[in-house]
Amino acid sequence: MPAFRGTAYVVLENLPLEKFGNRLPQFSFEITRPATAEARAQLPAVSQVVRGVALMPGTGEYSLATKPIHYDLGLGKGVNLNANSLSGKTDFATSMEMLNVELPVCKAVSLVVSWFGNDLRCGM
Repeated sequence: MPAFRGTAYVVLENLPLEKFGNRLPQFSFEITRPATAEARAQLPAVSQVVRGVALMPGTGEYSLATKPIHYDLGLGKGVNLNANSLSGKTDFATSMEMLNVELPVCKAVSLVVSWFGNDLRCGM
């Protein structure tokens, strides 16, 4: 392995390009190395130091709804729009509960909101 810092090579063989319009898609890579045992022993767990996160909900009219939304498609058929986990709760409520369990010292959530439209005016 050459020791050229800041240089990495990626080789892709037999990548089917049809679903990418017969063009090479854009790739993003993150190169990391594991910390030494000595360094890991001196550092607190990530779950104990994260104090804030940015919440980027998936797109959907009801992705942040706190009550389950169900569409009746007729003839005994229906679809849950925002309650898709085994918890039986809304996706948002389940996510917030998991956040509290996995990041117990997290005290701030910054909501990233998407704007879908063709006009940026927000007049009253």
